[in-house]
Amino acid sequence: MKSMNPAKSPGPDGWSAGFFQVAPEIFSELLLLVFNYQLHHHGRLLPHQRRSAITLLHKGGDRGLPGNYRPISLMPVEVKVLSRALAYRLAKLAPQLIHGSQAGFVPGRRLHDHVALVQALQHYCTLEDHDHYATFLDFSKAYDMVDQSFLFDVLGEMNMGPS
Repeated sequence: MKSMNPAKSPGPDGWSAGFFQVAPEIFSELLLLVFNYQLHHHGRLLPHQRRSAITLLHKGGDRGLPGNYRPISLMPVEVKVLSRALAYRLAKLAPQLIHGSQAGFVPGRRLHDHVALVQALQHYCTLEDHDHYATFLDFSKAYDMVDQSFLFDVLGEMNMGPS
């Protein structure tokens, strides 16, 4: 909570990070009570915590082309605090849960290591006079392509249930 930019846009409820930073220890304890109560009694966040305001930001180029905009969601600051806390806790588990061949978004892993590996393989194949081919894919909107039921099945197998 303390590291959040107090000047950033507030969520749909109008509360900014600066408001919560007036008394971060008190708000942290209150939010923890609310989140834990909701989790154990209802299994989900409060209705206002599940809402966000979506707005479009112009990325550049022709303003008449929809592809030149990206949507952003303005969430309640309290949900951002929860998201950061969960991300921090999950980051400790990520190296054990995510295969070593994936470098992105895992603490302690660097994309540069994978680039160096590809370069070393290319160099080896050149020295040994082996044919070598590589395919690099970058899917646009890759997250939207994930089968949500499969994702929940995988989370269930990892003992991360719906609550």
